[in-house]
Amino acid sequence: VKPQQVTLPHRQTAEAISCGYRHSLILTNKKRVFAFGDNSSGQIEAGKDYAIRKAKRLNYLDKIDGAHVTEIHAGENFSAMTTHSYVKDDS
Repeated sequence: VKPQQVTLPHRQTAEAISCGYRHSLILTNKKRVFAFGDNSSGQIEAGKDYAIRKAKRLNYLDKIDGAHVTEIHAGENFSAMTTHSYVKDDS
C-alpha cells in the first residue's frame, strides 16, 4: 500500500498517531479516533476482514457520557485506546 494523504474533518488536527504492523490510528484535537489500513484480524473494526482504505472514525465510546480517548495504541494485530471519564455530580 502506497503512503497517502489523510483528510480529517473540518477543524480537526492530528494530536497523536500510532502505527501498527499494517494499520494506523489518529487521535484528533477533538478526542476522536480515526483508523485505516489492514483489518484482517479485526484490529480496526471487529467482524470485518477487509482493508479500510479511507480514514474511518471509530465511535465505540460515543454512547458513554463523559468518556474521551486520551491515548491510542496500534500493535501488530490490535488497537487499544486509553480513556478518561468523569462523572458529573448534580448534587
